[in-house]
Order: sequence, then structure tokens, then C-alpha cells
Amino acid sequence: KNEDVLIKLQRLIANLAINAEAGQSLAHNSDYAELLLNVIEMRSSWQSDEVCSNALSTIGNLTYYVTDQAGGSTWAILMKQSISVIFDILLSDKRELRLDCLRMFGNLSRSEPICELVLQYRG
Repeated sequence: KNEDVLIKLQRLIANLAINAEAGQSLAHNSDYAELLLNVIEMRSSWQSDEVCSNALSTIGNLTYYVTDQAGGSTWAILMKQSISVIFDILLSDKRELRLDCLRMFGNLSRSEPICELVLQYRG
């Protein structure tokens, strides 16, 4: 039941992020990013992959608004804490989660600090 509530909240945030004004506001609030990344880090405690997939998709929606000038360095700091988990997902056998990660990185690749972080990561 807790997962159902979390999934609904994630979908709400993801849908709000589609609106440019709301999306920019949400993307530049590091609390949302931190919470979503924490959900991903806790992926082994969820019964289904849907919680992690929704968190990655929501981050993908939020990161559409991230650039070097607008939140890129904040996201880089947060991603640095979670980069090993994100790469674990990229290397997993879970296709949908891998695709969600790639979409997220696609948006974040417009930010130089994020690109540097990915290039420096050695696992």
C-alpha cells in the first residue's frame, strides 16, 4: 500500500513537471531531486520495479529543465552521491529501468558538470 501511494505521488510530480513553469520550479528545488534519488538508491527494498522506474521517469521530466545556468551544478552534486546506483541500473538486466536511466542522462547531458561526472566515474 505504501508503494501505491509513492507511485501516485511520483506520477503527480512527473505530470506537474510537464508544465514549463511548474517543471522549472520543481527541477530547481533540490529537495525533490534528493528524494527521488533516495527512492532509486532504495530500489532493493521495493517489491516492484515500478517505484524505481517512476522515480527515474520523474527525474527525466524534471531534468528537461536543467542546464549549466539553471540547476546543473546542484544536480551534479546530487548525482555524484547516487552515480554508482545509477550505473548499477544501467548495467542490470532490467531493460525498462535501463531505458529510464538513459532518458534521464539524455536530459542531463546538456549540463557540463554532469558530463564531467559521468566521464570521471570508474565504478
